[in-house]
Amino acid sequence: MKSLVFLVLLGFGSGLMAQNIKTRLEFYDQGEGTERVRIIVSVDETPDSVAHLEIDGQILPISSTSSHMSIINGVTTREVSYTYYYYPNKKGDFSFYPPTMYFDEKRVKGKKVDFSISSFKENEENKPDAKSILSSPDKRISLTKDGGILEEYRNGEWMVVRKLDKETCAKIILLSQEQKEL
Repeated sequence: MKSLVFLVLLGFGSGLMAQNIKTRLEFYDQGEGTERVRIIVSVDETPDSVAHLEIDGQILPISSTSSHMSIINGVTTREVSYTYYYYPNKKGDFSFYPPTMYFDEKRVKGKKVDFSISSFKENEENKPDAKSILSSPDKRISLTKDGGILEEYRNGEWMVVRKLDKETCAKIILLSQEQKEL
């Protein structure tokens, strides 16, 4: 496992309590020459809302949330962390802005984060199969005789998330065709 930690710290004032937004990237070798990036965005108080993260056109939802509080010598510190996973589909340089957060109806944005993916090897496991009706680097829907299967690419392999009935697959096909027409 290859791990690299990258931190970006920001301080904000202007009448708000100080929000220190920290971004940490961890790179994991998935085997077969591909990498997974875990992105952890932390802040020292709980925001009212947190936006999604976007990298190279992929919208990344929050995968998990955690909070930590400690009291040392009467001083209380808090931290809320949001974890995102990015599965790159190519080598290269990438950048993103940490998700926008709102505190007491005020918008707080972070600074741009740059990183590189140095190894990516196209292989059969990260290509959608011929019957795939919807596909992205980390999700796909494959047709079966009974409907379909929603799969996610995790830890270097496609894993079944759930089965889909024929009606659901038909709706997805219709929606994807409408998107192509736009």
